[in-house]
Amino acid sequence: IEIKNVNNYLDIKKVIKRLMEYSKKNSFNIIISKKLLKYIESKDMQIEERRRLGIDIKNKESYLKPSFEEFKAILDNEMERKLRMPQLWDAFHIVKLWKAANFSVPGAGKTSIVYGAYAFLSSEKINMVDKIVMIGPKNSFYAWKEEFAKNFGSKKILKELDTQDELYQNSKKKIIELRNNSGNKNLILINYESLPALEEVLKEILNDRVLLVFDEIHKIKGIKAIRAETALSIAPKVKYKVALSGTPIPNGYQDIYNILKILYSDEYDTIFGFKADKLKNTDYNEINEINEKIYPFYCRTTKKELQIPKANDDKLIINSMTSKEKILFEYIHNKYRNNILALYIRLMQASSNPKLLLNKLEISDFNNIFLDEENDVEKEYKNNEEIYGNIETDEITDKDIKLIIDNINNTSKFYSGINLIKKLNKEKKQVLVWGIFINTLEKIKRELELQNIQCDIIDGKVPYKEREKIIDKFKNKEINVLIANPNTLAESVSLHQCCHDAVYFEYSFNLTHMIQSKDRINRLGLDYNQYTQYYYLMLTNDENERYNSIDEKTYHRLKEKEKIMIDAIEGTKLRRIELNDEEDLKIILNKN
Repeated sequence: IEIKNVNNYLDIKKVIKRLMEYSKKNSFNIIISKKLLKYIESKDMQIEERRRLGIDIKNKESYLKPSFEEFKAILDNEMERKLRMPQLWDAFHIVKLWKAANFSVPGAGKTSIVYGAYAFLSSEKINMVDKIVMIGPKNSFYAWKEEFAKNFGSKKILKELDTQDELYQNSKKKIIELRNNSGNKNLILINYESLPALEEVLKEILNDRVLLVFDEIHKIKGIKAIRAETALSIAPKVKYKVALSGTPIPNGYQDIYNILKILYSDEYDTIFGFKADKLKNTDYNEINEINEKIYPFYCRTTKKELQIPKANDDKLIINSMTSKEKILFEYIHNKYRNNILALYIRLMQASSNPKLLLNKLEISDFNNIFLDEENDVEKEYKNNEEIYGNIETDEITDKDIKLIIDNINNTSKFYSGINLIKKLNKEKKQVLVWGIFINTLEKIKRELELQNIQCDIIDGKVPYKEREKIIDKFKNKEINVLIANPNTLAESVSLHQCCHDAVYFEYSFNLTHMIQSKDRINRLGLDYNQYTQYYYLMLTNDENERYNSIDEKTYHRLKEKEKIMIDAIEGTKLRRIELNDEEDLKIILNKN
């Protein structure tokens, strides 16, 4: 009898079990060869050894100390930067397990942890790896290059191939460069958008001398999506693989299917065996089983463990509406009361930049709130159109309201924000300013330039290389204020050495944007005695709560969600964070 579709030793064990059950019912004997039994036993032992090693590293068991000290000594010789003890153990975990994940909180130095593993593996003594191939969001490239210099200094010269370089403006040029000139590089940077087009050439250059890194791996969405299929296709040949994410399961436990399949390829069924459909709907016992199985194979370090100083309590800058602003907000509440998303966006615009109300709503407005640069905005919106309604609603035609909008040059909230930046600038402080709508960012820039304050903007319109130049200018104090929106700048960029004050003109209920924006200035490497201060600008209707802005309610909803997130990502288990955009909108707009 030939049994097909046996993919791994677990399938063999299942076949044997079924045959044994059948033989008992039908009174015949089953003989299993000693060779097969020995094979199954050896596989069981290998898996158990790997699980035990992962747990022992996380527990810092004493028998590992000699090996860890040797590892640390090599890093001391190879790296300019001295990693902190939790980071060293996380890097050691990557090296010893070969394939591992790191789910430490944003700002905990995951990039340095990977460079620690690379320093060991590429050292003359170990000589197992030649280069890192990093696949991640394009706005993380700057950090990977900057952190290379900070981690290695003069001890290792960066030789990068950045596929976002202006020299390689199309996929054909990227393929040629990867095929012909990647051999002598030690850092190759590829963004998720480019991944499918580069699949074949990546199969050519990826081998067991590469440390393959997936940064922000949660961005590989959908089990059958093209990015997931490509990642699964290119990963099997690589011995050393790392998956990084501060929020590994934003959509539920099915998110870990891609992560584990990419890391462990053909070994996935042997080690884990979770079926994709089973991960979609998990009960309490299944969640415990999932966590028990994956626990040895990932590390998670918190800001507290790394002794990153806590930020000061937020400062809420509350401004009372003028009489004209009250009339405007009443009008908006009534006009858009039957369209939950349009109402939300319009109230946000009215609070800081009423001139936006004269423009027709576009899908890009949806993008600014919900998504990041690398999402398919239109597809994501249309998938949720039943929830959000049609945001392309009628324009404002009421002449009296249009006149009020024309007469409100800047809201009282906007004025107070500009005055706050002027005050901080006089105190010689660098300031990071956050907004959502590009028109608002440009308006802030114009107002600051009138005050002779040097500033610049990073948003989706700014070319990739230009963003790097602007960040460098801010760090070098050539400009004093950096103005940005979270879906462009909220990942990987480190500004904590030069800036400690962030002012939020506009902010939505998008918790990922909020946490990542905060972590630009509160992260590993911040001096222990240094402060971090966040300012939130708010507009409020003192007379009528019904026709209020959404600033305060959005802020308080964010704080509620932030607590849920922190409790989840600083725990010992991977937990799904049950957050829902529709629920957020209803809570903020009193639509429950």
